[in-house]
Amino acid sequence: MIKHGFVIALFGLLFPMHSLAQLCPEISADTDSSRIIVAGGSITEIMYDLGAGDKIVAADSTSNYPAAARELPQIGYVRALSAEGVLSQEPTLLLGEDDTGPPEILDQLRAAGLPIAILGEQHDSQGIIDKVRCVGDLIGMPEAAEAFIAERLKPAADTLLAVQSS
Repeated sequence: MIKHGFVIALFGLLFPMHSLAQLCPEISADTDSSRIIVAGGSITEIMYDLGAGDKIVAADSTSNYPAAARELPQIGYVRALSAEGVLSQEPTLLLGEDDTGPPEILDQLRAAGLPIAILGEQHDSQGIIDKVRCVGDLIGMPEAAEAFIAERLKPAADTLLAVQSS
């Protein structure tokens, strides 16, 4: 006999339901986003795309695009951060991809009072749009995110969908 929980888990795998709330963590509305450390190349690229590269004070070693990101102080590899390396940059916020860690270091950073937002992943075109929207919301630039989505991402996503359906 198949257990109820197994059926629910199987349904979730076959028909994933993603929402921005699952992918985008909430942070306090008064969180200062003026000095951001980024752990994850995709978030770094989004920040630059939104015109917020000047808010980044340091990034991890996967943050290599655009070229300006390679000039930022480095905090190590996304999965192997050190609390000292992060805190030495005096950040007001850490934005990280879902594999940011290790967890013990994130706990130390939280204990030191650093707000941390770890973004979920959804590996499709809607997931990219949701991630841009999330970063825009987290850094106080939702209008820039919506403009980027409308001007650059949505047309590209629509083209991909048209190619897939032909």
